[in-house]
Amino acid sequence: MAEILRIDDIPTRSEDKYRLLFDLANDGLIVLDLKGYIIDINRPGHENLGYTKEEMLGKHISQFDPPEFAKKVPKRFAEIQSLRSAVFETAHVHKNGAVIPVEISARLINLDGEDCIFSVIRNVAERKKIQRDLELIRTAVDKSKISFFLVSVEGRVIDANEYACHSLGYSRSELIGKFVWDFDPDYSPEARRVTWDVIKKQVREAWSRATAARMGRLTRSR
Repeated sequence: MAEILRIDDIPTRSEDKYRLLFDLANDGLIVLDLKGYIIDINRPGHENLGYTKEEMLGKHISQFDPPEFAKKVPKRFAEIQSLRSAVFETAHVHKNGAVIPVEISARLINLDGEDCIFSVIRNVAERKKIQRDLELIRTAVDKSKISFFLVSVEGRVIDANEYACHSLGYSRSELIGKFVWDFDPDYSPEARRVTWDVIKKQVREAWSRATAARMGRLTRSR
């Protein structure tokens, strides 16, 4: 069961408020000195890597990077100190050896009179997987011997695969932006409206069925 935070439990001192927000954040948060050593880290920050807080405090951040990324740390630090902020992708190594792709948003801050680097660490493994899946789909569609079109609600071509372009005698840049009825006289603006109305109806019905099924599962689980 998720922990419920009561209003009475919210601290009033600014330092305690900082700690509360720091530890309740969903993303990993980490504070480094200008040499790269860990001054502070929140719970998601160390738990996402399989360590306790004590195991990570005082360690150099490069110790948790794969070798190919660890060697980039000095350059990253120079960039952050020069520009005062930076956003970049890298990877961290879990205690079990798994490599986790992450996106880091880092900013130079002053904490208790000392310049430090405050970083927000976001796991982007799922985003990377989706990107790879989309690239595979795009490659499969492009190499298909069937015409594929991505068409806007207005009936304008947003994208098309190689076979569609070749079969119509257009380059991709020539085909993108045309209306479907510019090259298919059987697909009129009126036909587009009818087709779009049918698609919207099918989507609404599918959504209703999925929602009803989900609600049914929730009801049965109570």
